[in-house]
Amino acid sequence: METYAIMTHMYIKETKQSLKTKANREKIINAARKLMRERGFENSSIRDICKEANISIGSFYHLYESKEDLLNEVFDIPRFYFKGINDDPEHKNVYTIADAYINSYREMLSVLGFDYFCEVVFSPKKGNRLLFTKDHPATQFLVHSIEDYKKAGRIRNDVDSLILANVITSAAMGSLYHAMSTGSEESFYPFLKKLVYAILKDHSVE
Repeated sequence: METYAIMTHMYIKETKQSLKTKANREKIINAARKLMRERGFENSSIRDICKEANISIGSFYHLYESKEDLLNEVFDIPRFYFKGINDDPEHKNVYTIADAYINSYREMLSVLGFDYFCEVVFSPKKGNRLLFTKDHPATQFLVHSIEDYKKAGRIRNDVDSLILANVITSAAMGSLYHAMSTGSEESFYPFLKKLVYAILKDHSVE
């Protein structure tokens, strides 16, 4: 009986700690998105993020090694847009992938802001590590979708899924750079849509 009581106490303590950690993580992410959008990445210090989140600096370093480490979660917004997109590839055309992918950028830009997004994406120190990795949610979505559409006979089987995903990501970066260079944020979405549609059409069996 005593052992059971000790185990129960440990479980409750562990659950409370887990909930507190989850709450702190959400506070940090929300604070970081807010400050980085207002001030940019370089001008948002860890101290400022902690103050905005109302947590200690020690709590921050319990969860993240650095400000750069935090970026992976700040840029994790697309995950919510990808759920259920490729549930039924046999009855959806491949452009469903493109539309979901473009909507993920629409959401990231609306939350993070165009200027801040470009600042991070076009920084070799930060951007490439964020967007051109196998673990990034956007890359995972593209690879899994391409694999599912290949199995459904919608995309050619000789296509390397990761390479095609990176080609699409490169098209997004090119579209973003074009919009930034011309000072026309509105041109980003139609330009990206044309590019991604063309890429998918070239690899489709439809």
